[in-house]
Amino acid sequence: MIRFLEGQLRFKDEDQLIISCGGVGYRCAVPTSLPPQIGVPGDAVEVWVHTQVRDDAIRLIGFADRQDLEIFETLLSVNGLGPRIALNMLSAFTAVEISQALRREDIKYLSQASGVGKRLAQRMVMELGEKVPAIAGETGRVVEGKGGSAHPHRTDLESGLVNLGFKMKEILPVVESVLEENSESSFTALFTRALERLRSGARR
Repeated sequence: MIRFLEGQLRFKDEDQLIISCGGVGYRCAVPTSLPPQIGVPGDAVEVWVHTQVRDDAIRLIGFADRQDLEIFETLLSVNGLGPRIALNMLSAFTAVEISQALRREDIKYLSQASGVGKRLAQRMVMELGEKVPAIAGETGRVVEGKGGSAHPHRTDLESGLVNLGFKMKEILPVVESVLEENSESSFTALFTRALERLRSGARR
């Protein structure tokens, strides 16, 4: 299975690239957000790849980085959501924006992508909402919360509280409030404070 391509960009249009690697040209379907930022034919490029194997063809789908690829493949796990719609989502939003929208259960926001209706957006939230902290953590990036302020303990706090059985809809406002009030505290202190508030039913 092809997972990564590094070579020379030979051709691009709004939704595909052709990359020459060792004398072989590989065609990759890509989100429409990628070609404007990847360079011009003749440039050296790198893309992360999802390999779609069908009865009649092998299709490569390329992404700017591993985070985009991971979000794409996670979206594919949703019942009724195929590669075309997953590509539409990564054309409309960044991987971080998708993660944030899933975590805050923002059906209206997710429905803005082409091919994503309200029912599919609801299914995405139901099936993926609790998985997002792990997805974000695997990339090694800090994901901004609803309030927009990045914090190095945010993802670990959310993941830990999810593991204790709390729902992301409950967790997000509590974590946001605790980080605003105690941003310099240790992870243990922040986690303890958030857990106390969730168990008492207080969001602030």
